[in-house]
This record gives sequence, C-alpha cells and structure tokens, in this order.
Amino acid sequence: MSTMKKVLAYVVVSFLACANRVLVCDGDAHTLSRETLIIMISTPRSLSTAFFRMMQACCCTISEPGADAYFRLHNPEGCWSAMCESNMPRTYQEAVACIKYFLTKGKPVFVKEMGFCAREYLLLNGKDLIAHPKTYCIFLVRHPAQALISYYTMQHKHDISGADHDALFEEIMSYRILYELYEQLLAIKKVEPLIIMCDDLIKNASTVVETFFNYVHLPFSPRYLSWEMQHSSPSADHLWDVNTQKYGWFDKAFNSNSFFFQKILCDGQHDELFNEIESDVLRARYQNLYRENMIYYRLFQAKVSAAVKE
Repeated sequence: MSTMKKVLAYVVVSFLACANRVLVCDGDAHTLSRETLIIMISTPRSLSTAFFRMMQACCCTISEPGADAYFRLHNPEGCWSAMCESNMPRTYQEAVACIKYFLTKGKPVFVKEMGFCAREYLLLNGKDLIAHPKTYCIFLVRHPAQALISYYTMQHKHDISGADHDALFEEIMSYRILYELYEQLLAIKKVEPLIIMCDDLIKNASTVVETFFNYVHLPFSPRYLSWEMQHSSPSADHLWDVNTQKYGWFDKAFNSNSFFFQKILCDGQHDELFNEIESDVLRARYQNLYRENMIYYRLFQAKVSAAVKE
C-alpha cells in the first residue's frame, strides 16, 4: 500500500466487549475547518462525569480514552476486571486515533480525561490536536479532601485497592501532576486553559457553565443545566466504558440529572474525613497527599482569582 493510501486509510480498532464498536480514522484531522475539540482534564472523583453527561446534549463525547492504555502500560498485572474487559482504546496511539475519528462526525467533540494519563499521551501522541486553534483545554478542580475521600470510598466499596493503591495512588490523585500539565499546556496554547473550581460549579452552576460555553465558542442554553438520567448504553456518538459503568465507579454521577447532587464541605470537616480510613499506613498516605495537593489546589485558586480581577 502506498504512503498516500496509508494516510487516507481507516484503521479498525477492536474495542472488546463493546456493543458500540467504532471505526477509527488514523488520518490527519487538524484543518481549520475541523470541529471544535474540548478536552476536560481532572483527577478522578471531580464531577467530570456529570460534565460529560451535560455535554452529551450537544457534542460527541468520549470518556477517558487514555485510561485503559495507562493501566495496561504501568500496572498490567493489577488491572482490575472491568478495566481489562474495557471497550476503550488500549494504547495511547489508539486513544488519539479515536479522538480524530470522532472529529469527523460533524459535531463538536467533548473528551473527559484524567490528568495522570493526559500528560503522557496528549503532549506526545496528541500534540497536533492540542495545538490546534479549535481545541480548548479545561481543568476541573475539586477540593483535594473531597476528591480523595471519594476515591477511597469507591476503592473500599469495590474492594479494588490492590489495583493502584500500592504503586499508583499518589500519581493518579496528584494535583501536582495536574498543575504541571496546566503549565505545559499554557506554553503550547495561545488561549489560556480555563480553570473551573468544583465548589464554584456547585454554588453557581448557571454562571460557571455559561462561562464555559462562551470560552469554547458554543451556544449556551439553560437546558444544559439539567439532563435526563441515563439507564442504557450510550449511542454511537458517545464512547463510554460500558463495563466500568456497570461496575459502579461512576454510577452516582452517570445517573444524576444535574450538578446539584454534590455538596460542599466546610473547611473544618476536611481533616475529619480521613478518620474513616482504618489502616494507619493508608491514612497517612492520604493525609500526606492531601497536604501536597492543597499546595497546587491553592495555585489553581489563585489563577481563578486573578482571572476574575481581570
């Protein structure tokens, strides 16, 4: 096959255990006429799934296309069953190809992604996507105490602590990695990435969501602030890890109908949250990461405050 034919060829990626298999284009999709690409980056347990649900109303949506590849690369033996049976891309190259394919469908594309894997493939395999003027990067930042205790609760609930508590926990939930990625994207993008603090989103969803839509140059409608609960598999315009959904990792957010299913904790409650962790060693790890994460959380807060003053 000639080089030109290879460039134009479509590559079929076999996403196992998925009723909604997708045809992935491995060609170049970054012309000026390309559809808008929105990449929302966060740590786990930061309301990004609720944002994903909202964006299903107006975009093709992809949930964490790089996560499966990350776990296969860094911890293949500890890959828990739902992830190992995932329908998602299995390499970072497939993750980028998946995004490029959805950009051919004639609608804006919304990608929710985790900071710990986004920093590995978006800055290498996906740099052309990032640099494009119609790509918008959003950082969704939740208070570290709330994100960490939610993460612990889900790990404990599903008894999957062996998957990543041992070696990857501090990386998966790291706000340092999140902030360093923000600074790296800031150096690449002409438009500064937008930071959304989860507390602001919960307290004033209408204003924050409208600001978001203005930032990505898409029309805002108040109807986006609520959505119907979804109990079935997503359509062909939405790539979602069906196995993980069934596993329950996202069930509360996925079956929500607005951002108001969450609550804000007072500052005095944060340290108390870690008391429910029975293991002294594990509790210390959470507390240490919480203290480090607060440094970068405050840096994100300072960026938001400075933008408001401008």
